[in-house]
Formats: sequence, structure tokens, C-alpha cells
Amino acid sequence: GVVQHHLIDSATRRPARSSWTFVTAVGSSCLTADVAAKAGFLLGDEGPDWLDERGVAARFVGGRTVVCNERWLQSIEPGRAAA
Repeated sequence: GVVQHHLIDSATRRPARSSWTFVTAVGSSCLTADVAAKAGFLLGDEGPDWLDERGVAARFVGGRTVVCNERWLQSIEPGRAAA
């Protein structure tokens, strides 16, 4: 009777917990984007910065919170300077 995520935490063998409901990432292939999105999800609050450091544009949604990392913002705002 509880909503659970499909990603499994290898340490607990239970569904992973995260501050995000879902993460969207951009990659050079579907596989690359999927792996980046999963890593961002599993890293929780550290996900946006972690993906930024690796040059991956990503958007994070959790409840009513939406966070776009710097790379994502650069991709949608022409002329935006890198932070």
C-alpha cells in the first residue's frame, strides 16, 4: 500500500529513497542520459551539483520543487554565462 521507486538501493535491497520524484538528464545517447538521470536521483540533494560538475544538463522535480542545474539553464537561456 506504499508508493515505492523502481530503483533499488544495493545496500538495503529496498526501493531507493530520494528527495526527487524524477530527474531528466541530457546525454549523447539514451543510455548516457538514463544513467545520468538515475545517478542524479540516487544522489538526492547532491545530484544537481554532481551532474553540473560532469557537464550534464539536468532538471530535478520533487513534490512542488523544481531545480534546474546550471548546465540545464545554459541550454535554455542563450547567452547565459557559466557560473
